[in-house]
Amino acid sequence: MADIFSELEGLGISQDTDKEIFESNAKNAEVKKTKTLPKAKQLTPEQILFTAKMTCPVCKKEVEFRAVKSGKARLMKTELDLRPIYTILDPSMYEVVCCNNCGYAALKKDFTSLSPKKIDIIKKKVSPNYLGRNYPDIYSYDNAIERYKLALYDAMITDAKDGEKAYLCLRIAWLYRGSYESDENLSPEKKNDLVSNEKVFLAHALEGFKQAHYKEGFPIAGMDEVTLKYLIGELCRRQGNYEEASRWISEVIVAKGSNRRLKDKAIEVKELIKNSKNNRQNEQTDVDEK
Repeated sequence: MADIFSELEGLGISQDTDKEIFESNAKNAEVKKTKTLPKAKQLTPEQILFTAKMTCPVCKKEVEFRAVKSGKARLMKTELDLRPIYTILDPSMYEVVCCNNCGYAALKKDFTSLSPKKIDIIKKKVSPNYLGRNYPDIYSYDNAIERYKLALYDAMITDAKDGEKAYLCLRIAWLYRGSYESDENLSPEKKNDLVSNEKVFLAHALEGFKQAHYKEGFPIAGMDEVTLKYLIGELCRRQGNYEEASRWISEVIVAKGSNRRLKDKAIEVKELIKNSKNNRQNEQTDVDEK
């Protein structure tokens, strides 16, 4: 478990923790068709980023962070696990706010929502050893992953809800995917490492979302129940758990009043599951015949 936070050593965050992201629980590339956008002058990352400010709820210091101007990065498509793909840059890289003074980090939408008890935990368990980091105006994927992992670490030690931690894991997996997809010059070894890390965090996201589904009220990470069931089914498919994936996806397809687009995604995932199961059976037949 500690290995997934190796990047945080440079921030002074100790990996010596016996906590798991999710406590054990005994209960337990869709491409969105879009219209062709009209040709326009291509903006650069520098032109759509700006410096925003918030007050840290832990140390009360002013926190500056880079953010994306509203509406400037246009959605191009959505992958099957709901990862959005944008023009110009990936806005999700800029969704975590980090206080460079005390080490508190969280998604921008959650940054100021911290209870007194959790503030005290950050002050005692993070701030004393936190070294800080000055990030460039345009983040690399490594920068973004480090910021998200700090947010996940803080969420873990403050016992955040499973749904919150699962959502951070999902986004970290997306960033690993974006990292290897955006660099054509990666060595095979480096790409394999990034793919492996993506799979690790997709697995953590799946575990957390399943536990959240059974224990928490909706919405969970901004998702209603049908959307979460769909996502769990797709993550099961990516893990090769086809029988379990089929059960979750089938519930989405028969759900009353659910979004038509979501049902279309579910139908596509169901077909992929069917093809994967057939391929697995054919491979097993070949082995048996030999």
